[in-house]
Amino acid sequence: MFYIKKITKQDETRTPLVSKRAVSIFFNKNLFDRNDSVYIQLTYTNTKKEILTQIKKKQDYRIYLEKDYLEFFFEGNILVYNKKEAEFTLTCFNRYHEEYKFFDSLITSKGNNLLLEKLTL
Repeated sequence: MFYIKKITKQDETRTPLVSKRAVSIFFNKNLFDRNDSVYIQLTYTNTKKEILTQIKKKQDYRIYLEKDYLEFFFEGNILVYNKKEAEFTLTCFNRYHEEYKFFDSLITSKGNNLLLEKLTL
């Protein structure tokens, strides 16, 4: 399963947001009250670092990414989370990457914070 999100200005300058649907469906977690949080193991594919990553409910849902381990973490670039069984990976694609246009067209046609069962490149 895949969760695809275009990086916003807030994601770049503050704590990245994650959709409620992604928290419950993709990450398979439930956060009911403000300040509830869970941790997931997340592998950053650009750097091969595996990090315990917090997802927390504030007024919205946030994921506390280690941005230093993500190349290209800038507004307008695209995050692609991948889930295989209970393992999560994250890749950041910049506008010059060959797959960027594919992901951008998916977001344009289906909306940001996109959940997909599978991808066909």
